[in-house]
Amino acid sequence: MNRFWGYFFLAVLLIVQVIPQFRVYGFFPDLLMIFVLAYSFTVGVTSGIIFGAILGLVVDILSSAIIGTHIVVFATAAYLVEVYSKVFVYESIFTLPVVSFLTTFVKYIVLFLESVIFHNISLANVWLVMLIEAPINFVFAFPMVWVSNRIISLIHGGAAYRY
Repeated sequence: MNRFWGYFFLAVLLIVQVIPQFRVYGFFPDLLMIFVLAYSFTVGVTSGIIFGAILGLVVDILSSAIIGTHIVVFATAAYLVEVYSKVFVYESIFTLPVVSFLTTFVKYIVLFLESVIFHNISLANVWLVMLIEAPINFVFAFPMVWVSNRIISLIHGGAAYRY
């Protein structure tokens, strides 16, 4: 029954993320990216990449984005946890906010590279959006530490493992 609630709260998080009405002045933190980072720190990088790719596919389908956009972003974010884990200790309260702040820049670099390759992603104000979304992700990552840990513990039966 705990897994049901874990997946239920993850679904609520997914719905909140892809519905544009929840945006404030056009900006909203990337809660799913923050969750993928927390999941990768807690469970491990390999599981985080797989989870990020699956979650990215679901987001691409629900948001009618080009298939592969969120897959690459979330899988890259999960992969970067390998680098971040050498610098940051996940048990610190500031790790997830700082990592989400840094990963926001990587997210927009990946989106920029995808736009160069495919010539079909509109990035008119990408640098402005990146500079605004990074602090928003930093602020919203503080409560997401608690939310992510609760969802992960529900999904994995109360005991999260690493690698």
